[in-house]
Amino acid sequence: MERLEHLKLPVFKSKLQRYKHGRGRFKNIHNRSKVDFGVSSIGKTKIIQESHSRLKSKFLNTPIDPSLIFELEINQGVDVKSFQKILFCLLLKGKK
Repeated sequence: MERLEHLKLPVFKSKLQRYKHGRGRFKNIHNRSKVDFGVSSIGKTKIIQESHSRLKSKFLNTPIDPSLIFELEINQGVDVKSFQKILFCLLLKGKK
């Protein structure tokens, strides 16, 4: 460490005032209740779940409409078999 003299620090011999209270805490926000927030969050969650189950039951047993199948247009040279393999892998990942 002797060869790195520029890293030596002077000894600090003074007392610093300690902060004992009020540091690092959140301030209480007035006119806000955790219970009301929890109740409204649970209510919103139930509404979302009900809407999702209605949509899911609506489309659960519906066969795939062939008019929804579309053609892909590729602007690069791609090997058809390798592209089919990639699409098949993506299809398998989506089913998990």
